Amino acid sequence: MKKLIQTGLAVAITAISIGVNAEPTVSYIEYAIGDMDHDSGSSDDYSSLALTFETPIVPLLSLELAEYGGTEISRIGVGDYIEVGSASYLYGLVHFNDYDPDFIDSDFSLTAGVNAQLTERLELRLSLSEYTGDDTDGLSNTKIGLAYYLAGNASLSANYANHDSFNVVSFSARLNF
Repeated sequence: MKKLIQTGLAVAITAISIGVNAEPTVSYIEYAIGDMDHDSGSSDDYSSLALTFETPIVPLLSLELAEYGGTEISRIGVGDYIEVGSASYLYGLVHFNDYDPDFIDSDFSLTAGVNAQLTERLELRLSLSEYTGDDTDGLSNTKIGLAYYLAGNASLSANYANHDSFNVVSFSARLNF
């Protein structure tokens, strides 16, 4: 799955970099990689590829492929956002989640967050996610990230997510368009 994510990221960045805006927007593609530390002391790999963009029909459409150790999650969601000031926004998303292995039932998750521009190049990202399934209570989390914009639309971010039974430390690259 990691090769699929890496290939998809390379193709998407190449395809959308032609029409990239000079200022960050709520539309982006992001690739993250990191480590999971379980409360039991073991660790696993984490990776995700996310694409969120504005559409004429729904304010936000979100697609994500994530891998938590041996569990893969495919998410599709819709949401909305509201600008707060000139450089920050609040957002909310509802995702349908499908899991592999199949013994975990599909469910929904709700995410609320804020992205706040601290300086011209620094952005603080905070979010809360709640999962509705009986088998996925452990995925509910609080996430914080600090992003540094290399250019008007490309950023690198350090992230920390505190889940019920594990924590994820990740680094991500994001391209806003």
